[in-house]
Amino acid sequence: MPWREGNNNMKLKPYPKYKDSGIQWIGKIPEGWGVRKIKFVTQVYSGTDGKDEGNFPLYGANGIIGKCKRPTFKEEKVIIGRVGSSGEINYAEGHYCVSDNALVLNNTKKIISKHLFYALNIIDFSIDVTLNAQPLLTATNVKNKFLVFPPFSDQTAITNFLDKKTAKTNVLIEKDKKLIALLKEKRTAMINRAVTKGLDPNVKLKDSGIKWIGKIPEGWEVRKLKFKETVIMGQSPDSESYNYDNIGFPFLQGNADFSEFYPQPSTWCDNANKYTLKNAILLSVRAPIGALNIADQKYGIGRGLCAIRVKISNLKYIYYQLMTCIDYLNSIGTGSTYTAISTEDVMNLPMRYPPKPEQTAIANFLDRATAKIDKTIKLIEQKVNLLEEYKKSLIHYVVTGKVDVRGVET
Repeated sequence: MPWREGNNNMKLKPYPKYKDSGIQWIGKIPEGWGVRKIKFVTQVYSGTDGKDEGNFPLYGANGIIGKCKRPTFKEEKVIIGRVGSSGEINYAEGHYCVSDNALVLNNTKKIISKHLFYALNIIDFSIDVTLNAQPLLTATNVKNKFLVFPPFSDQTAITNFLDKKTAKTNVLIEKDKKLIALLKEKRTAMINRAVTKGLDPNVKLKDSGIKWIGKIPEGWEVRKLKFKETVIMGQSPDSESYNYDNIGFPFLQGNADFSEFYPQPSTWCDNANKYTLKNAILLSVRAPIGALNIADQKYGIGRGLCAIRVKISNLKYIYYQLMTCIDYLNSIGTGSTYTAISTEDVMNLPMRYPPKPEQTAIANFLDRATAKIDKTIKLIEQKVNLLEEYKKSLIHYVVTGKVDVRGVET
């Protein structure tokens, strides 16, 4: 059955004849095509650690992660995440290095490198990822995956077609992502302006006495958080206390279970050392510092979090203001393995306090204004997701030979 391609109503026709590939997830493939394990088509090996700063891109598990001095590759290659973002697929060109957190697939005369990139994009590597200290995908895992293997001429046609089609889609995706970034910048700037200067553009200002805070409106005060709110630092219980069966209270070790506003717990604990009640602000104190959520119920909290119980202030105002303190909190963080802040750092955090009615007015304004921006962002994100799904579907149909792109004008 013809497959309708994109918004231009172009119908892509199937190949004349098909045969069973012998692999369930691949299904039927065109006659003349084959299925091969990756190890019979290309070499797979780990990159080398190249962290010295320089002028050349350094690829890791999740794309470019830095710079290197001495490029180890001067030709295009496919790179797959090995540690961390395991299974992430990248395509590298020019002069570059590859870290030992990634796997390199060597060029061979059997397969076009860019076609290999597209063919790998339809393979699910997640089922082979082992969860040790970090997610891990080994070279052996990759080598034993099956790959759709068309004749060289078909590889060329597929690569040319997908290069042009995905490039057009990527332009649309990148444009929407830039718009999302601009909207988020606008949201951040609006929050910063409201919680640091209030809603009156003509308000008179005074010196706060603290350099990084600067001037504040007259009638406001700056107080350390501990003098207005209660700070509870998390503490991890014994590992035997954890469970995944909803026994006890939901437990949050850090920000991994944070969502947009309320946590989505995946772990429970029947004997937590520290708890926080509903409507406390949850602040990540490490990896990364400054992530925020609000407790929608009682939680056990581990050492990656602290809870801030707002006693007399407006909860949402404090929540919004903490967003503006993230850079400062990161600047005072310490640690070699990861940067973290202490209980004292949080308790001694200088905060701007308007009169309570003004706090409420600011919080209400930001609730309304950010909701509008968030709605627009979600609509654009949905569009991006649809474009990504379209691209993924197109690659799958073309790479597995469900449609014939030989001689197709793009």
